[in-house]
Amino acid sequence: MLKLGWEVHILPTAQQLQNRKSDENIAIICSVIGLQKSQTTKVDINWYREEHGKPIERQERIAVSRVKPLSARLLFIKPTVEDSGTYKCVVSVTNEAAEFIEVELEQHPEEGKDAEIVCRVHGDPSLEIFWQFEGKTILEGGPRNYEFKEANQVLVIPKYDSSRDDGQYSCSAAQFYSFETITINVTGYARPKITILDGSEATHGIEGRDFVIRCQAVGKPKPLYQWIKYAVNFYTINIKPLNEFW
Repeated sequence: MLKLGWEVHILPTAQQLQNRKSDENIAIICSVIGLQKSQTTKVDINWYREEHGKPIERQERIAVSRVKPLSARLLFIKPTVEDSGTYKCVVSVTNEAAEFIEVELEQHPEEGKDAEIVCRVHGDPSLEIFWQFEGKTILEGGPRNYEFKEANQVLVIPKYDSSRDDGQYSCSAAQFYSFETITINVTGYARPKITILDGSEATHGIEGRDFVIRCQAVGKPKPLYQWIKYAVNFYTINIKPLNEFW
């Protein structure tokens, strides 16, 4: 039967299998023809005996082997008359690709702390996730002591160091015949920290003269400064990064 551009072939044919001798080994191959391996599909091929609800796995003289991704072989090993009957091959093809779930394409771990780069993927239980950094495959452990969590959906980078960890991370999901990749740009940040604050102890100024308070801070990205006056003799200083990462 033709379906979605592919069809099922069974060899030998039912006619060729008539009047076979007992104790004569028989192999019947059920193949899917015309299905492109590049398609994002899951292919299940099962053999059933008439009036049996469960697929054949292995019985005393009957077995099924999956020799190729698109074919399954039904084997009769020295069959007897009791093995005669109707057998059917059932093929199910599921079109399904791995799906990335709201992955943040810009992620900013804090400098010096363990970073968790997150790549959530929905798919079949057979789904495999691979990571690369600047084109090189990341393996657990190694000189950088990488770790993986939650079935490789989370890459852990111990004590994040921007000088060697900033860059492009690729998260790839392999499922059936599909291979999907998403790129995450990772740059670390350091929280703003005031290093100099001169003149903050002064409580009075002279009318008409300059009153100077000097503030300096460090951080990544470079902090911006904002001065806010709340009331007479009271002020506060807010330091914000160029981009709000938290």
